[in-house]
Amino acid sequence: EWLIGLKFGYLFGARGVLPASFVERITKRSQGNPFYIDQMINYIQDQGISPSDTHALELVRLPDSLRSLIISRIDRLSEQEQITLKVASVIGRVFRASWLWGIYPQIGRPEQVRANLDRLSNLDLTPMEKAEPELEYLFKHMMTQEVAYESLAYATRTMLHEQVGDYIESHFSNDVEHYLDMLAYHYGRSENIERQRRYFRLAGEAAQAAYANDIALDYYRRLLPLLDPPERVPILLRIGEVLQLIGRWAEAEEAFGQARVIAESEGDIAGAARCQNAMANLLASRGDYEQALAILDVAIPIWEDLGDLTGHYEALRIFGTILIETGAYSRGLRSIEHSHEIAVRLNDETLIARSIGAMGIVYMDISDYEMALYCLERSAEMATRLGDWGLLARARESIGSIYLNQSQLMDALTIFYDLLLRAVEIGDRWAVSRLTHEIGRAYTLYGDVRVGMECYSRQITIALDLGERRDLAIGLGYLAYAYAHLGEHRVAERINELAITLCDTINLAYWACQFRHDYAQLRATQGHHREAAALNDAALQSARRLGSNKAMQLQATLLAARLRVLLGEESADTASAPLLELDEDWFGQCERAAIHYTIWQIDPSRTADRAAAGELYTALSAAIPTALNRARAARLTGVVPPIPPPLPAPPVPITAGDTPSLDHLIIQAEQLAINTTV
Repeated sequence: EWLIGLKFGYLFGARGVLPASFVERITKRSQGNPFYIDQMINYIQDQGISPSDTHALELVRLPDSLRSLIISRIDRLSEQEQITLKVASVIGRVFRASWLWGIYPQIGRPEQVRANLDRLSNLDLTPMEKAEPELEYLFKHMMTQEVAYESLAYATRTMLHEQVGDYIESHFSNDVEHYLDMLAYHYGRSENIERQRRYFRLAGEAAQAAYANDIALDYYRRLLPLLDPPERVPILLRIGEVLQLIGRWAEAEEAFGQARVIAESEGDIAGAARCQNAMANLLASRGDYEQALAILDVAIPIWEDLGDLTGHYEALRIFGTILIETGAYSRGLRSIEHSHEIAVRLNDETLIARSIGAMGIVYMDISDYEMALYCLERSAEMATRLGDWGLLARARESIGSIYLNQSQLMDALTIFYDLLLRAVEIGDRWAVSRLTHEIGRAYTLYGDVRVGMECYSRQITIALDLGERRDLAIGLGYLAYAYAHLGEHRVAERINELAITLCDTINLAYWACQFRHDYAQLRATQGHHREAAALNDAALQSARRLGSNKAMQLQATLLAARLRVLLGEESADTASAPLLELDEDWFGQCERAAIHYTIWQIDPSRTADRAAAGELYTALSAAIPTALNRARAARLTGVVPPIPPPLPAPPVPITAGDTPSLDHLIIQAEQLAINTTV
């Protein structure tokens, strides 16, 4: 009743006082719908009825529904006003006056159309939205637009939609990329199949580039039935790319498979090879390296025979990446260098930036951080210039990982937080998984192990959902380390063994070395020195053979010396002698501190090494205040270092919702490991 009184007062001033009986009728019929009340009052005004004319109000028929009420209002318009309203309804909820006579010249002269629009605006059906730079109007309520639109015959609607598309094409030919959604919408409701093909494809590609993933999928799926079989192959590949990005990997695999079947049935050798590249990339992302390599072994000779440099580049890049993941660094680097040569021949800056970034990852794995940063920063600079966010994100993520390996926690987190928020925004679940893990690693290094475990649990959840074994194995390995740090050794054993099994199953050589060494540290802490020595020696020999993870090689070398003394295989002096020589090869404070610390552990009488280690760890606890550096400085000097500033709170994507149950996740991971090894 208050709304009715307010509306009538606005329209009729002091005369806007309605009889209580009529207010009750409107209230009852509207069932509390304010839009019905608004339209009913406008309907009364349309008929020129005064609020004080009780008799006239009693004779007013109240339409049964809101739709009926709107139809009644439209029916009271003149023919020209109705045509104006209906043509406008085809354009959209917001429309420009000039488009009306541009699209449908039969609507009348511009001055007549403006007069019609003034009338419709006064009736509050399509009020003016903007006067400058040109007249623009708005359907006040969407239902008004719907009723006007549905009153048009189907043939008229399709004709008008095509004319809207033609108008946009002709008047905005130099700026058509800003109208792709409108063109796809209008031609999509026309009978012009040729234009539907064109604009569904262009709008889909634009949406994919903008990471509007659901919109891109919708356009591509609407496009598919309009294409001949050979033309479907590249669209199915694009569908698979989007599905892979958003973590719907089984559907992506199906799309790539469909594309390959079509390409092979059509005798499209290059198309089938592109499908093989896409499938190999998906399988590699999932950790199915053996299958991916088998596919590429077939695809690479095909690209060579075809002389297709772009396809050959992509196959070599994926091939090299897999070799690096599985520890074949020399072959992997050669493959990536070969792909880089092809990119240079093509003079394709995007491909050049991608191969340089891949080289950076190789150097990161072999602990050549200076060369890695040079490559990755160059790749990031090129990606920024090219506007390639995906390439930029991977380069920056790897730069952040190097900072983390160097214990530069704040620098690393600044990168990871920024990338995580963007990954969530665009729906890149695999990136969310990787970044969440790295953030967890930063918190673990700082000493906030519980937050680290929360991050690992969320990473493992995504990996299980994706069926992605690489990141699952890595997440489990770091989770085991966290449990060991908390003294929950039995749980740590269980998870560490699971992580190693998964790494061995998919030949994840780098991480298998790391987690064997971590497990050796755990068993040594528990007093199981012989088992620890066997695990540590296996990790050290494998890492030396691979030439990777130099930091872990040093830690394993130091642990091996301690274990030989604990097992009675060597004296303290004999075990310490080669460690003293290590100090000549390792110049970093962290490495020299670890060497002196281990020598003192082996022989507590070596006070000079204790003092050297204490001095180094004290300096490190100020410059790089990790939990390890602070704890060792305190133990060696008896002085507890100052508490460092806290790390910034984890971003919302990590803290939102309930933390997944780790027990449940571990059981799921064990089942996956069983299924994988069977």
